[in-house]
Amino acid sequence: IKVLTVCPGYVKTEISMNALTTDAEKKHNTMDKNTVKGFEPSYLADKVLQAMANGEEEIVVAQTTANLALTLKTFFPGLLSTILKGRGEKEMKAEAEALSSGSS
Repeated sequence: IKVLTVCPGYVKTEISMNALTTDAEKKHNTMDKNTVKGFEPSYLADKVLQAMANGEEEIVVAQTTANLALTLKTFFPGLLSTILKGRGEKEMKAEAEALSSGSS
């Protein structure tokens, strides 16, 4: 048995479109800005098939920011956690503001 671990960055799929909102009843119906910039699924599939053919054990197919995150996690895991927490809080605040202004 051979195993290939694939660490993809953002892939252009409809995952964010189908994600549920916080009330868990409605779909998000919006393409996440990072997903829009993601790799085409066929590109990732080609990289996976190449790696399998070459007998590789692990591949990272990611955009520059995702590769940077991997480097930060390796050498400065606390820093990456702080950055991601801040990013999440900022995005949640922006979403809450958009929802509240849309319901006014």
